[in-house]
Amino acid sequence: MTQSVVGQVWNNNGAITTTAGTAYLSLSGHATTSTNNITVTAAPGESFRDSFTHTTALAFNSSPGARFVLPSTAGAVNYFNVSDDHVVFDGLQFQDPNATSGSTIIAAAQNFTLQGCIVDGYGQTSGAAILQGGLTGASTCTFNVVNCLVIDRAPSATAACDTFNINYSGAVANSTFVAINAPANLSGLINQATAAGVATNVENCIFVGYVAGNTAGANAAATVNISYSITTAAAFSAAGDVVGSGCIYNATAAALFVSATTDFRIQASSSAVNAGATDTTDVPSATDIVGTSRPQGTAWDIGAYELPATRSVGTAAGTSTATGVGAASARSRGTAAGTSTALGVALGPAFAAGTAAGTSSVVAYPLTASVTATIAIAPVGPAPAALRFAATAFPPAAPTFVQSIIPAYLYQQYADDDDVGAFVTAYNNMAQTYLDWMRNINLPVYTGRQINGALLDWVASGLYGISRPTLSFTQTTGQGAFDTYPLGFLPFDGAGANNATTLYTVTDDIFKRIITWSFYKGDGNVFSVRWLKRRVARFLAGVNGTDYGGPTYQISVAFVGSKTINITISGGAIPTTYAPVFQAALLSGILPMPFQYAYNILLK
Repeated sequence: MTQSVVGQVWNNNGAITTTAGTAYLSLSGHATTSTNNITVTAAPGESFRDSFTHTTALAFNSSPGARFVLPSTAGAVNYFNVSDDHVVFDGLQFQDPNATSGSTIIAAAQNFTLQGCIVDGYGQTSGAAILQGGLTGASTCTFNVVNCLVIDRAPSATAACDTFNINYSGAVANSTFVAINAPANLSGLINQATAAGVATNVENCIFVGYVAGNTAGANAAATVNISYSITTAAAFSAAGDVVGSGCIYNATAAALFVSATTDFRIQASSSAVNAGATDTTDVPSATDIVGTSRPQGTAWDIGAYELPATRSVGTAAGTSTATGVGAASARSRGTAAGTSTALGVALGPAFAAGTAAGTSSVVAYPLTASVTATIAIAPVGPAPAALRFAATAFPPAAPTFVQSIIPAYLYQQYADDDDVGAFVTAYNNMAQTYLDWMRNINLPVYTGRQINGALLDWVASGLYGISRPTLSFTQTTGQGAFDTYPLGFLPFDGAGANNATTLYTVTDDIFKRIITWSFYKGDGNVFSVRWLKRRVARFLAGVNGTDYGGPTYQISVAFVGSKTINITISGGAIPTTYAPVFQAALLSGILPMPFQYAYNILLK
């Protein structure tokens, strides 16, 4: 091919279907390159994201736009069979409604990218995965999944099956994988390549309903590199996993999503908000599955959906009245012959401005309490930075913070000076930026990614009274018996000691784990074996000092006599990378422990 080819799909007022066992599309025999590729996408205005609104549920059957629905009877076929190189599927929806169809929705044999798509189906016990990539295991090929929602409805009692089975390298970025029924035998992402150098890189992804050993991993020589991702399991612990920074464990679908089963946008309180890494390499558009720009907050959100900073601006003619609960205010600028009255929800004022007789402009915001208002709402874009308010129920469930500055303004005699007006606007924007930073940084929550380096030292010292320690560990071995020292080094019947000191760099991650050890209150104040095991597990598994709620079987606590405690740490689901650091920190007195006992740390 001498140029790129784009194939457009039209909705045609309904789902696109085919007969059982007959593929929708097979692509083969085209001479493509990385620049002259094939893209299959929804026609303009025909994708679910073109008619997307933030009040629309995103389960497959509630999503408008071009969509392919597989037959309800068994077909045992790859319904989208891509043998060509350099193919992209973009902005489409696919559904397999049959738990025993024996079919793969999309199978690709070479370089393939699935981006901005919704895929809804069943991992098949026949060996057919929802997404199937690769036949050769060549490390030069890639199967990329970017900004996608993948839903697997395999039943809870299913035999072994896969959601995404790949046989070569690839990038899986800002995608959400949901196993609705959480079957123990379902693998989320499995790389079965046998060729050397094959790696799947997973970043900013959510895995819900997959067990720890089956979330994402490899069966043979491949590796799966995982960072800044969330799982409902206790860890990413499948074979081949290489876990990096920023991962969050033991999440729940209810806490992450608007709905655990039908709407997989993240909610405002989700741990995915502002928890991702900037990844313009895999997501060069810096947008989410529906085109929302990333980031909307202080950092990228994890998963397919970015939480939008939604605001509405509308117009009210004549009288504008709002009634609610709590203390709020109505403010007006200029001259309005109409009436503007507001008794708002707490922290939810209405602003009115204008000079036209009988008309006032109203900036309205979503309210969580019961409110009635005579206001015609017409969304036209984000509100000005100086007018950002969010209403909350009263009393608030958590500490609150001022959301907006009191803006500077011009005296009327300077209102026609564009230069002075631009200066005031720039000042207000800058002041709001500082306020937003202070509001979002949440200084006491040191586990956040923004609290690092010198700022972490300041927070630890100023708020918690703890300084970053120097961490070393000295191990002493006795010398005296035969074969413990070189000949002539000690006199016969003499004795000596050999001291070996190891120095550890106290990174931000380690320092945050130390702070959590000192200040975590959830275990109570009564020393016990369970109390100690949970604290050790939290230090080992809690990235950046976060909590850990998984099993503690790898940690053994044994009392020797009445004054000595042996703590043994074995390999398993809990990562033991920081076990030597824990040993050094506890034995050097950096981690507070009951002083009545002596402690031995045994690493296996």
